[in-house]
Amino acid sequence: MQITPAILTSNLDLFKRLLKELEFAHSIDIDITRTPFVSNITLQLEDVVNIINYDEQSIGFHLMVNNPIQELDLLLKSPAKDKNIRIYLHQESDIDFLDSFDWPQNWSKCLAIKFESSFREIEFYNQFEEIQLMSIETGGQGYAFKPGVVDKVEELTRLGYFGKISLDGGINLETIEKIKGVQIDRISVGSYFQKSQNAKESYRILKESLEK
Repeated sequence: MQITPAILTSNLDLFKRLLKELEFAHSIDIDITRTPFVSNITLQLEDVVNIINYDEQSIGFHLMVNNPIQELDLLLKSPAKDKNIRIYLHQESDIDFLDSFDWPQNWSKCLAIKFESSFREIEFYNQFEEIQLMSIETGGQGYAFKPGVVDKVEELTRLGYFGKISLDGGINLETIEKIKGVQIDRISVGSYFQKSQNAKESYRILKESLEK
């Protein structure tokens, strides 16, 4: 199971500091939130897209916004255009444009689903390389982990989804015990690292705990 640190903040100085502290990680997620999709607003894509090093890490953009086509158009005009990046759209967003959008071959098309949302037909999900199930209330960090997400992982597998499955939110040294043995490919972890005094050491401890 891969551990991916995630950055969610409205403070540009903190964003830059976290980028530096997380340079050791193979991949990171950048969370972009905006009202009214969620209740809070982070730094927006235009604030950060030009200061990220796309060559040293696998970068994922988790777009928690109503109209993600705006962000995709911006990425197509940015240094990320020709990079191998991951894009997490939300099932609950306006994504009808996907039928006609010319998706770059080097971009991984992924889907995030709020915890409270119901599943759609399996044909819809199998167009995405990865399904990311929210294991907290969408849009913030430090919220309580929802153990019912384990049942949703199993349901998605039973439906016949054949791509990667990941969880996002509320994962720390305590809640990691709830997902051991569950068929998950990746976890996106935010507040655990943001609260840490030594992100690299915290990563090592979390990974060791996961593997016990």
